[in-house]
Amino acid sequence: MGKQNKKVLGRGLDALFSENSPISGKNIELIGVHKILPNPDQPRKTFNEEKLMSLSKTIARDGIISPIIVIKKNDKYIIVAGERRYRAAKLANLNEIPCIIKELHDDDIMLYSLLENIQREDLNSIERADAIFNLMNKTGLTHEKLGELLGYSRVYVTNTLRLLKLPQVVKGLIVSGKLSEGHGRTLAVLDEAKALKYAKFAIEKSLSVRQLEDLLKNKPSSKKRTKSKIKKDPNIIKIEKDIQDKLSREVEIKTNKHYKGEIRLKFYDLDDLNNLINTIKKLHN
Repeated sequence: MGKQNKKVLGRGLDALFSENSPISGKNIELIGVHKILPNPDQPRKTFNEEKLMSLSKTIARDGIISPIIVIKKNDKYIIVAGERRYRAAKLANLNEIPCIIKELHDDDIMLYSLLENIQREDLNSIERADAIFNLMNKTGLTHEKLGELLGYSRVYVTNTLRLLKLPQVVKGLIVSGKLSEGHGRTLAVLDEAKALKYAKFAIEKSLSVRQLEDLLKNKPSSKKRTKSKIKKDPNIIKIEKDIQDKLSREVEIKTNKHYKGEIRLKFYDLDDLNNLINTIKKLHN
């Protein structure tokens, strides 16, 4: 990656694809769907089918308002940003899609795809860990440098990469939402057999991350917390999970019978706290 592109990444996705960006291209072309191919290094591996169908209906009615970003490879075009719109357009039976063609170095494409997903549609934690690992191998960047480019702290990058040590079954439980990223980080220090054992137990007993941590430390208080967790209102549990998915961290909501209480969000250092604040601001806007 050239120095010029690295500076653009620090300014975010809008700067990357703006007219003033050093890699910008403002010519929009209609390209046949059959000529467009998904990026094999696309960080996002799973797409919500219900949301795709909803988007396809919107596209069928209004067309694609925001062009997708592609690079040309021989007589084909590889998607850099906008695979979700591309998939929805196919579902809507569009023959052509408006595209902006960029000239990018091969080493940059995956970084831009990851940045696009992070800023516009969150990846699940396993997809993010895979993408960061592949980026490190391709670019040779350290945890700290890669964190700077992506807006993460070095500690967050390191902790996220630990998720890749988990057994495949446990990774699947995180992707499906049955376990959180926080559960995964706690289990990553265990060997494969124990990680799988405690993952299943955490799901069966609806353990929070803190309860799982206490259990692994053999704290007796975890049993008491487990009972109170099981009695928690299912609607509150669902809200916890929704917020957890959005913010990629442990969330705990405590309420009394009159629904007066508090929300607790876990962060890992000052940089991670700043990241959390910025994420909340983006959701609010």
